[in-house]
Amino acid sequence: MEIDNNFLGEFRLPVHPLRDQLYSEMHARPFPVVEVQSLISHIAILSGERTGNNEAEHIALLCKRYSLALPDINESALYLDFGEFHLRWERHTEFSAYTFIRSFRGGQPFVEKAVDVVPREWLESISGEVVAALHGVIEKSDDRSGVNFERLADEVFGGERVIGSYAMNRRAVLCTSFKLHRGGFGRFYIANYELSPQRTGRLLQRFLEIESYRLMALLSLPLARKISPRLAALDAKVAEITERVAFVNKAPGEERQLLEGISAVAAEVEQYRADTSYRFSASKAYFALVRQRLEYVEEEPFLNFQTMSHFFARRFTPAMDTCEAVTSRLEELSRRMARTGDLLRAQVDLAIEQQNQRVLSSMNRRGKLQLRLQETVEGLSVVAISYYLVGLIKYLIDAGKPLGAGFDKSILVAATVVPVVAFVWWMTRKVKRRLNDVD
Repeated sequence: MEIDNNFLGEFRLPVHPLRDQLYSEMHARPFPVVEVQSLISHIAILSGERTGNNEAEHIALLCKRYSLALPDINESALYLDFGEFHLRWERHTEFSAYTFIRSFRGGQPFVEKAVDVVPREWLESISGEVVAALHGVIEKSDDRSGVNFERLADEVFGGERVIGSYAMNRRAVLCTSFKLHRGGFGRFYIANYELSPQRTGRLLQRFLEIESYRLMALLSLPLARKISPRLAALDAKVAEITERVAFVNKAPGEERQLLEGISAVAAEVEQYRADTSYRFSASKAYFALVRQRLEYVEEEPFLNFQTMSHFFARRFTPAMDTCEAVTSRLEELSRRMARTGDLLRAQVDLAIEQQNQRVLSSMNRRGKLQLRLQETVEGLSVVAISYYLVGLIKYLIDAGKPLGAGFDKSILVAATVVPVVAFVWWMTRKVKRRLNDVD
């Protein structure tokens, strides 16, 4: 019966489309199996985040040259045997690691290198920039006392100060100088006492990751040093603006000047945050990986050599603390600018509120004046209307005189004045009440 991969075996249970990928991820980068006598060349290439397929295609060219089956270009790690040498290629987020391994026939260390047998034109056509480059020797040793080791270390590392320690529960000694030697490569030497090929591969991979991650983490240090002086200037600028905001003298246009200053500083700070956020975050992650890999090495002091942990504590950790301090300073500047902006906006809002209160008070005064004027006009209107009504009444009385009415015209006109004024006043009040009821 044909099995549908979309379901769980012979059962009709749907399977998540990423299930196989999740299982494979846990086995994507197994430790290499390294013989006791081996030469190692390791190169870490900074090539960006989306060049994995291009690099796999480049490795496919090498496979064609050696008549090997072409690899899957979608893989993030390839482990290939070319006969003369083995190649381990691993794609990380920002960089790719090429590790070349071949047998060591013995003799003076670092006279031969693993990369010597790799086609030069193919190697030089790898795209990207080299971040880490190491030559290494793994050699069988019975010199547990270290009697001849100091002399060997001096010859191997050319008089440079050696960083070394026991590793893997005293089953090996790992030495390096963390400096560049002839040809632009660093060097490391592993004296293998009783490690199996599998455990030797684990030790090798952990050390190579320490070196690659260490240098990738340090990429943020020059950036931190570059922007630190400018951050100091911005810090002083923020302090000056904050002081001016706290003691603003209400000069015309000063709030606008302060707001423009805050906006300019905030824009510059946010630009720095945008430019450095990824680099500083990546360095923090790489730093955590370095410390983790150091724990896996299981270091113990060896002779008078300084251990990697102590060496990193002296220089590497302070460098990462510097980057962390710059990150914190950027965040603090951003928060301070936000608080200063809020304070200025509060003062501007308060000034606007006070201005609005003054406007309302002025409007209130004008309203009262208008009301008094209106009442005065109403009184004058009552007098005027009453005057015209009395005049009309006088015309009526004059019209009745030819009829022989026996009355005194002046007394009659005078008698109508008070009722007419009272009537007009009452009608005016009634109309005003109706208009107020409509409002």
